[in-house]
Amino acid sequence: MRDLVILIALVLIGAASCLIRVPGPHHDVVWAEDGEIFLAENLQDGPVATLFRGYAGYQHLVPRIGSALAIAFANLDDYARVTFVMCAVLTGVIGAAVYWLSADVLVWVPARVAVALITFTLPLATQEVIGNWADIHTYFLWLTPWLLFHRPRSWPTAIAWGLLTFVAVMTEVQAVLFLAAMPFLLRRREAHSMPIWAGLLAGSAIQVVTTLTAPRESTASWLGLSSLARGWLINTMMPMLVADPDQVRRVLASTGLTIPIVVAACFLVAFVIVLIAGSPRQRLLAVVLLVASAAIYAAGATVAGSWWFRYGDGDAPMWERAINIRYGVAAGMMLAALVPVAAAALVRRAEFRGAPVTAAKVTGAAAMVALIVIFSLASTRAVSVRGWVTSQWSAAVHLAAVECQALSPLDVRSLPIAPLRDVELTCEQVTR
Repeated sequence: MRDLVILIALVLIGAASCLIRVPGPHHDVVWAEDGEIFLAENLQDGPVATLFRGYAGYQHLVPRIGSALAIAFANLDDYARVTFVMCAVLTGVIGAAVYWLSADVLVWVPARVAVALITFTLPLATQEVIGNWADIHTYFLWLTPWLLFHRPRSWPTAIAWGLLTFVAVMTEVQAVLFLAAMPFLLRRREAHSMPIWAGLLAGSAIQVVTTLTAPRESTASWLGLSSLARGWLINTMMPMLVADPDQVRRVLASTGLTIPIVVAACFLVAFVIVLIAGSPRQRLLAVVLLVASAAIYAAGATVAGSWWFRYGDGDAPMWERAINIRYGVAAGMMLAALVPVAAAALVRRAEFRGAPVTAAKVTGAAAMVALIVIFSLASTRAVSVRGWVTSQWSAAVHLAAVECQALSPLDVRSLPIAPLRDVELTCEQVTR
């Protein structure tokens, strides 16, 4: 009963936090691929034909399904708002799933709650990740390690979690990186974990085939360790305290990398605590989370390969490069999780030694509360870049529908989407 109450509360808190953190008018803005890819292709070719269609070299299973449902059950002018609400609820569900899945490695309930709350409070997510299909993959990437560390107790639940793992990998190509953890976790020879690993392998195989057969136009280039390390600090650590890009630039211009280095040092302390006090499984989790954080950022920046990510080059100050990019969201969640993992490790060590656990619980709780409070406060100053588009989706659709009354069904209307893009739909699609 306790877990059920917590799960329901987490879903509600997660959905509400998404709705609150992004200004109301921005809920009526279609973001990027939600309009020009998922909506346009669905209207043109239908949901079945596009379900497993790769885009930019990858599969996007959940966005394809979610967008199709939004189109099927809502009017076109409600597409943006319905999408936002669906993604908000799904984010809450993912946070609840993280709470449930973490039980095997984080026995202490407050630590599990804190891990789940990281899903909803990381400040950088407000900028563009919340409330759209194009970036929902970030939350599935965050979910993946918790799926892999879970130990199902029965075959039905094992198969269910395996299917979810497949869906997660088919939604986020970077989940393939977690194959590196497979040899270490499979040493336990737990039969009920096999469906989860099967889901990871199957999804990874399809993603690799998609990348090879329909590759994206590559702009990838090696940025150098200096640029990758600086970018990781700037776009993963810094937004945990300061989520406004302009303020980040001012801080970097005045103090350099001092603040993000201090933040990184705090997580390094948590990592060392886990290595000292944690169980073997908690230690492995800490290593996976730390390596994943660095790898996720480095992979995204390297594939992008732009001048904007060369923070180590001397031809321009680092604060004039890209700031608060979305690659820091999943990377930040992985890193932040080290704090509740360390708290759970301290409590476990005290219980294992038969010592009073009050001090360990107080210390761990204080660290986790501080983390969530800091994230929550920073989120109040975060910026939603959906404001780059001043025209709301519903108004644009209504205007296009009026214009289409005097046009033929095959005439095209251009509808604005963020950031600074548009999608062209025929009058037949607008008025259907």
